Amino acid sequence: MELKAVFSIISIILLIIGYIPYISDTIKGVTRPHIFSYLLWSLTTFIIFALQLKNGGGPGAWVTFAIGCLMFIVLFLSLKNGRGDITKVDYLFLALAILTIPIWLIAKLPELSITLLVLVDLLGFIPGMRNTYCAPWSETLSLYILNSFRYLLAVLALLSFNYITVLSPLVSLLANIIFVLIIIYRKRFLLNK
Repeated sequence: MELKAVFSIISIILLIIGYIPYISDTIKGVTRPHIFSYLLWSLTTFIIFALQLKNGGGPGAWVTFAIGCLMFIVLFLSLKNGRGDITKVDYLFLALAILTIPIWLIAKLPELSITLLVLVDLLGFIPGMRNTYCAPWSETLSLYILNSFRYLLAVLALLSFNYITVLSPLVSLLANIIFVLIIIYRKRFLLNK
């Protein structure tokens, strides 16, 4: 338990360190996060936290809660400096995220809820990836590099390894690695163009 708490604390510290430049860049208007991505991530992250906590996530769930808090801060900041090009598909993703709550609480299907939440989280990356593909300097690369390492530690901090506790951090780890690769590729491509 103590080692898992240490992994969790390190992961939360990395989360904060990673988001300091991101939040600073957002305030300056350099980074322009997609409003709907952060709305979705705020909502889904807090629901995933509740599912992880209920299913024995332990200190690994603390990381998810901290992520939700920072997603909410970025959402708040993006209201002024973010991108708001919201599509009909974005509203569909929001509806799916909200639908997971009764699926979990009323239908008692937490596995289906976590699957839908992770899917919505991934779909929430689409507006940000679309934005980053077109304007790779609009995102803070260091954040996604730290996120990749942080999600690995979040998995190691879990008390219970089961589908509900592991799915979200593992998929987030892969998504952040892909995001890093897109940013690096597009920057190199545009510089060499």
